[in-house]
Amino acid sequence: MKWIKFNSLRKRYAALTLILAIIMVSVNWFAQKQMSTIQKDIHINVESRNSLFQRNREIRNTISQFRDLLAKFQIDPKNFNDQKFVSVIISRAVNHIEQLALHPWIKENYRSTISELISTLHDVDKTSQKLIKIRLTPQAVFPSLKIANLKMQPLNATFIENINLAIQDLEDNYTTADYEEYNLLIELRYHWTTMISGFRMYLLNQLNSFEESFLTNQLNRITKLQQIIKRKLTTLKKLSKQGELGFSTTVALEKIDPTAIEWFAGFNNVRKINITDKWRTDTIIYRQELEPKLEKIYSLLRILDLGIERFSKNDLTTLSNIAQLQADSIRAASIIGILILLASFIFLVKLILNPITNVTRALKDESKGIKTQIQANMSLLETKNLITAFKEMRQQIHTRQDELEYHALHDDLTGLANRKLLLDRLEQTIHNAHQERTSFSILIMDLDRFKEVNDTLGHEVGDKLLQQVAKRLIHLLREVDVIVRLGGDEFAVLLTTAQEKQAEIIAKKIINEFQMVFTVNDIPLYIGISIGISIYPQHGITAQILQQRADVAMYVAKRNKTGYDIYNPKFDKYSIGRLSLISELRLAIDLNQLFMEYQPIIELKTGRVVNAEALLRWNHPERGKVYPDEIIPIAEQTGLINHITYWIIETTAKYNKKLKESGIDIKITINLSVYNLQENDFVENIINIFKKNEISASNFIMEITESVMMTNPKKSIDVLNQLDKLGVEITVDDFGTGYSSLAYLKQLPLSKLKIDKSFIMDMIHDDDDAMIVRSTIDLAHNLGMQVVAEGIEEKENLDLLNILDCELGQGYFISHPLPDDEFETWVIKQNNG
Repeated sequence: MKWIKFNSLRKRYAALTLILAIIMVSVNWFAQKQMSTIQKDIHINVESRNSLFQRNREIRNTISQFRDLLAKFQIDPKNFNDQKFVSVIISRAVNHIEQLALHPWIKENYRSTISELISTLHDVDKTSQKLIKIRLTPQAVFPSLKIANLKMQPLNATFIENINLAIQDLEDNYTTADYEEYNLLIELRYHWTTMISGFRMYLLNQLNSFEESFLTNQLNRITKLQQIIKRKLTTLKKLSKQGELGFSTTVALEKIDPTAIEWFAGFNNVRKINITDKWRTDTIIYRQELEPKLEKIYSLLRILDLGIERFSKNDLTTLSNIAQLQADSIRAASIIGILILLASFIFLVKLILNPITNVTRALKDESKGIKTQIQANMSLLETKNLITAFKEMRQQIHTRQDELEYHALHDDLTGLANRKLLLDRLEQTIHNAHQERTSFSILIMDLDRFKEVNDTLGHEVGDKLLQQVAKRLIHLLREVDVIVRLGGDEFAVLLTTAQEKQAEIIAKKIINEFQMVFTVNDIPLYIGISIGISIYPQHGITAQILQQRADVAMYVAKRNKTGYDIYNPKFDKYSIGRLSLISELRLAIDLNQLFMEYQPIIELKTGRVVNAEALLRWNHPERGKVYPDEIIPIAEQTGLINHITYWIIETTAKYNKKLKESGIDIKITINLSVYNLQENDFVENIINIFKKNEISASNFIMEITESVMMTNPKKSIDVLNQLDKLGVEITVDDFGTGYSSLAYLKQLPLSKLKIDKSFIMDMIHDDDDAMIVRSTIDLAHNLGMQVVAEGIEEKENLDLLNILDCELGQGYFISHPLPDDEFETWVIKQNNG
């Protein structure tokens, strides 16, 4: 009989609940006995009312089904198999109404409403048949389509027939004198067919085939093409009056001009119809005839609903009496329940709440660090369970505190130590080195081209790459070395026992390892790494200074592309200056401090200028002229590179147009950054610049380096192919200094290879460089490309390049980069000489 002992709070509440349940069941039984008689009386009325509601719902559902099917038919009438659905559904609705009318109460009170419903449904049937007949005839539905087919299509055929006859006649008897006339007719035919195609897309859009924005674009496009066609026709008429057109063109023009005018008038009529409510006949019938009848049917059904509700009011009084009886029963049960709860409260305070208060006080002492032995009331099972749960909670808190401390000192992504832990270990190492008079090193490392990977492939790939970097560093270094992720793509290594030579060895080891490919999601990635080294105590005796100076050395290594560098005080000032340039570059754009210089590129055989390389300059108010090797890295770091590239293209486009107006026909070469090729709208923006300045893309050459090609090659190849289709030439710059493969070169639409100046400048004195130059020229020729040699600073270089069949060259021996006005004068003098 252990279960009889109430040593558990659960058992005590169960007993109390049982008592309350017995009371409530007794009260409910008494109330149910009183209500059973009343329920029998209203049962018949309830069934009758439910039958009326059911019939009314069936009528509504039938009408809704009719509207849904009619809507589907309007959307796609040809594929709608059940075109007789209207009469079938209306007949079904009439049948439901006739069944509803058989009810005695409806027959007595709503006979006229029923008759009106049936009559309105028959009207809906007739109107729907009319709508279906119209909807099955497209020209009846869309008046604008009728105009397009019966009037505008014959006009288009007349226009095309006559202009084709004129063009064919010119092609059969073509002479140089017909050049302008022939081009005008070809352009006129092109703009006309483009306009007709746009008009057809516009008609399709009226059938809801495209979005509203597409309609607006097509209207604007057709309007612009109309203006162009009118100008072409005006030009042809002027030439006709001057007697400069051939006989066939003159005859065609007499038919083409009025035909175009009449077609434009037809288009205006179509456009006027389409912006009014009359653009679809079936919509007018639906709104003005069918919709009011359906609304009337719903209104009559609402009248029936209200009548049925009035019919139900007789039962409400009875139900109110039942509710009153139930309320009295609940009130009695509540009074009894309150008395029982009052007695229970006294019981709870004495046997439950007082023991729990003692437990709470002990828990508060525990939170303050005061360990207390909590003695549970042996008669209360819940108190013992509470103490057990508290002990488990205390253990979990200690575990979580350890985890929080770990996360506070480690990077969540890579598991490496973070900046806070580095500072702590660095302070300890400085203290130990000071006591023992020893030396140690710190390496600050920054990944090369990581931002390009992140921007191109997304942060998920970037995170996975950082995790692989961490694993390589852990594999390379000793356990006593502290490997740290400082944030982003910046890492650090504290070599607690390494002096300068050992630090250099480790840095080279890291650089060599990072030259190996990383593979993330089956994508090969080459990133590289730049490392700065500072040594204690030569370069600093505090943690902050050692980190700062290793950071300066890292920037020097990154700038000079040396892989690693040891801190040198003479470069510290440059690093500060570079930070200053970063903040000033944005202002330089707004203050028009940027300008261009142009270095001529000549044919080596003839000396004639055929191209020019556009070179960016910054007229800094304090530093004077700043060159691209400083500007471009800053622009790429700050995200300004695309903005600056568009400014360069815009500036050179205007200048090239000016040169052509002066009789100088050359192509201008523009250097592209990796960030340009990764921008989604890059090609579209270039097209807009060329259109704005009314200059052809074929007047430009875009230069890319091998490293640019190798960053996301698939994306780069796609963008370069788009530029090639525009007519832009593509050249590989600094060829021979990167790590591109012939497999990628073959996929690119290249027209030229530019050999890096480091090979050209020493080729006279270095046989290896001469051999590299010769091999590169042979390679380019075998691939069907020309070769540009940069860095020609001596006549001997130029002569040797001529012997090696190098086509083009540039360098200080030929000309320094020149401002635009001096460049124009130099080219005229050079080409005339």
